[in-house]
Amino acid sequence: MALSAKEQFQVLLKQLEIEELQTTLTETALSEVIVHETSHIWQFVFQMPALPSVRDLALLTQRLQIAFSQIAQVTFQLELTDQPNLSQIVDYWAWVLQQHQNESGAFRNAFNHVMPALVDTEIRLTFDSEIWAKYARDSGLPIILQTYQQLGVRRQIPFTITVDADLHAQSMAQMREKRAAEDRQLAAHAQNQIQEQAKAREDNELKTAKATVTAKQMGNPLNGNVAIPR
Repeated sequence: MALSAKEQFQVLLKQLEIEELQTTLTETALSEVIVHETSHIWQFVFQMPALPSVRDLALLTQRLQIAFSQIAQVTFQLELTDQPNLSQIVDYWAWVLQQHQNESGAFRNAFNHVMPALVDTEIRLTFDSEIWAKYARDSGLPIILQTYQQLGVRRQIPFTITVDADLHAQSMAQMREKRAAEDRQLAAHAQNQIQEQAKAREDNELKTAKATVTAKQMGNPLNGNVAIPR
């Protein structure tokens, strides 16, 4: 008798050695594994009644990637019966950004210090300059929304983008302070190097002077030839 989709998921958890999720993901089903032969990508499709906790999903996906790393690249797709609320979407923000840590420098610079704020019925993203806000609207946010869709989020996420000039001023002040601290560190390092080099020269000169005195006391000329006593 064939296993049901829920039973197949429980077997998968045992294979991945994460039986602890059997009690939190009891209603999860492994509905399909799509094998893309050309790209060597295996896509696991999970049916869930609701979006799981960040910890549970992170553990599941990490173990999947490790277990099949020698066979294929692993990805997943969640299919949710109930859509998450805005608080759950905000909870996943850091995890979603982590999935894009290898994106271009512009993505990291734009979203590095942005934390979503749930304000009434919208999720507000505040940037410190209009440049990063424009990048977020045109390029960054569509990437993020794709990952939320992978999590099974089908509802429209009410992200709103704002710019806070005070944040820009604070950011510039922090950058200047960071640069000044780096300059102080470099100057201190250079001073230490100069002192170490000066001490090394003094040590070498002292060693040379001692060697000269010793050579004269032994009756040896400085050119290293042996002097025969008469």
